[in-house]
Amino acid sequence: MAVKKSKVSKPVKKENRKSRELEWVLGVMAGLIILVLLLSSFYHGLNTVKYNGMTFQKVKVGELVFYYYDYSFKDASGQQYHYNLYLRNNPRENNVSLSGEIILPGDADIYLSVNSTGLNMCEDSNIALGTLSNFLTSNLLTIKAAKPDFNEAKETNFTFANCKSESANVVILVQEGNETKITKEGNCHIIDVSNCEIMKAVEKFEVQSIADAKTRGQ
Repeated sequence: MAVKKSKVSKPVKKENRKSRELEWVLGVMAGLIILVLLLSSFYHGLNTVKYNGMTFQKVKVGELVFYYYDYSFKDASGQQYHYNLYLRNNPRENNVSLSGEIILPGDADIYLSVNSTGLNMCEDSNIALGTLSNFLTSNLLTIKAAKPDFNEAKETNFTFANCKSESANVVILVQEGNETKITKEGNCHIIDVSNCEIMKAVEKFEVQSIADAKTRGQ
């Protein structure tokens, strides 16, 4: 009796080929997903700036480039507020020197005293000072506009306040100086502006005040 030779089932080969094709397709898809994620992460990294524990998003509005950071905070009663900070200068490249911790109490008046001599010639002066005033009031701080020169304050009907006259209170003194820097004398924060770098000085003050508040757990 003749023995019949067994035949290799062809469908098995087809199934193996289909399995390999499926594995190849899945591998390609996984590779594409990983590539997209890597490119997305790289692109995101190009448009973010990390500074002092904060991550700023680089955004473009028309022809202007801003560095955006948002945060939330609570008042004494526990009500939550949100603030959006927009900077014109890259905070990581802002080289304005600063010394002393910035402390801005929410339960007392803060004197914003501006010596306009020399600053009124700066193109960004009004914008920078308006930005600073908005930043302070939006963070629920009570601000009193003042002048550090007694005669000028009297002539312009402003409150007179400088580092000595209001030594028991917090004063933010903005004035022209030989070097753009921020220093602290007691309760007085002095913002010196040179070469009309008032926007850089104001933005440095704002960013550092946020960083110092976060360090204190506020």
